Amino acid sequence: LNGWTNIDANDYSTSTIRQYINGNTVQKSATYQSGTYVPSGASTNMFEYFNIDPENDIVYNHITARTLGDLYSNMYQSISGGSVTFPDLSGADAGYQYQSTDSDKFWLLSYYEAYNLLSGNATDRKWGDQYWLRSPRLSNSSIAFFVTKSGDLLSNNYNVYNYRVNAARAAFKFSVDNIA
Repeated sequence: LNGWTNIDANDYSTSTIRQYINGNTVQKSATYQSGTYVPSGASTNMFEYFNIDPENDIVYNHITARTLGDLYSNMYQSISGGSVTFPDLSGADAGYQYQSTDSDKFWLLSYYEAYNLLSGNATDRKWGDQYWLRSPRLSNSSIAFFVTKSGDLLSNNYNVYNYRVNAARAAFKFSVDNIA
């Protein structure tokens, strides 16, 4: 993405992590230079890393896509959810155009989904490393929630661009309808 300085640090729709898990090649890191973040390090994308062929992969073709509008619903810090008004930003000055009808086959879980879909049980949320959620903290949208190694839902007082969480755990919905 161009325009690192024009993008809210926790705007999931334009985030580098969203680009990565949807097959776009992104820089692995950024460095802070003269008051701005500059992409640095190697480039990567999840499709190459996991050898996903979106045109011919049978499994990929049975994943149900979700729109950005749907992903932005139930996004805030709450076990009961809470909707977010999603702006359509065609021609956004950040250099990336998106609309609430854009669809993703892979996404990060929200706080609501991590709590409710995983039985409200920290053991079910546990994974090898701590991982990001797409939900911002209510008091500061530059701070995102994450799941700790022990499965707890937490935020901290660091902005997402200043705090290292070890992993992204992409979620998806697999449909078994019409499988021959």
